[in-house]
Parts: sequence; C-alpha cells; structure tokens
Amino acid sequence: MEVKFQEAVIFLKPGYLIAIKSGRDGTIYVAIPHICEQLGLDLQREQAAIVARPDLSWGQRTLRVWSPPGSLNLSSCLRSDLISTWLNGVAGSPSDPDQLKVFQETVAAATHAAFYPNDPPGMPAGAFVTSTVTFDEPPPPEMVSKLRRLVDNLHGTEGISKASLNLLDRLVDEAERLNASKDVEASDRLVLEVNRALGVDGDRA
Repeated sequence: MEVKFQEAVIFLKPGYLIAIKSGRDGTIYVAIPHICEQLGLDLQREQAAIVARPDLSWGQRTLRVWSPPGSLNLSSCLRSDLISTWLNGVAGSPSDPDQLKVFQETVAAATHAAFYPNDPPGMPAGAFVTSTVTFDEPPPPEMVSKLRRLVDNLHGTEGISKASLNLLDRLVDEAERLNASKDVEASDRLVLEVNRALGVDGDRA
C-alpha cells in the first residue's frame, strides 16, 4: 500500500514555514532549515543542539521535503508540537525577535489547522496556507543512487584507506537494502549520515 505524505507551506506574517504530515501515523513535522534561515540561526548548530536534548531529539526526523523551487530534498524536521520548546532555548541568537515570537506562539496551531481545517480553534489570525502538495513514499531512490556514484568514484583516490572504502560500501549497500524494503526514512537517515561524514551536501552528492 502506498504511503501518502502531505506538505503545506504556511504563511505566518511576515514569515513562513513548511509542514509535513506523515502518511504513516498522521504526525506533523516542520522543516527546520527554513525557520533557521528566517531567524538568522546556524542550521548545523541548531541541529546538534536538538540531537543533544532528549526532550527534542525523540521528535527529530529526516524527511523528504518539496522545498522551493519545487525539488524533493532531504530536510531535518522536528515535530510541530516541539517547535516552541526548541525556540524557547535555541543555541544561537535570533536576528528577528518578533518573528521568533510568532513562530513560538502559532506554529503548533497553524500546522494542525493546515491539515485538519475543521478542528477548533482553526488557523491563527493572520496565518494561511499558500500551497499544498501530496506525494507518495517512497519516491525514486535518487539520493541512494547519487551516494553510490560518489562512493564508487572514491575508489582509487589517494589518501583514503581500503578499510574506509569498505565501510562506505557496506553503508551504501545497507541504504539500498532499506530503500528497497520501503523503509525510506531509515535509508534517508543513513544517506545523510554518510554524506555528513564525507563532508558533502545530500542534494549535491
């Protein structure tokens, strides 16, 4: 059975956020990179801080997101009901305190209203959904294919040990197995970790 994921771009004056509703259990997540960009926060620093906090890390996921301008990319996401907790103790110093307050106070309600419009209390004042998209999971395993090509190209490169290459090969093999078994979320997490270890962006692998 195909799993449908839904995504909504929500305008929260004067900013926006991207929310994803899981097709598995209905959990709503929010893409972290777009919030960090609008608040002037360092994405890697905030991701590390989230992972280090037990009250947040359990709700962190790596999901595919139809980010502007419409390409399907891996993105670090956090449960919408944990966004306020994260923003109340961000690692960095937000550049826009007013936008920070808007996110803190309205993200949970706005994301719920976007996917459950008939539930009270509805969309917060001044907020509205600008676009929505529904997509199947899993989409084509392009991320795993890109990583396979990258690792294949490393063979024969000076300065990389055979043991390291063997480990990378095994990790990509596991990512391919997970993707084939439709455990795409686990596959994406593995791909992202290998990309980080190699010092590359998953979209450019």
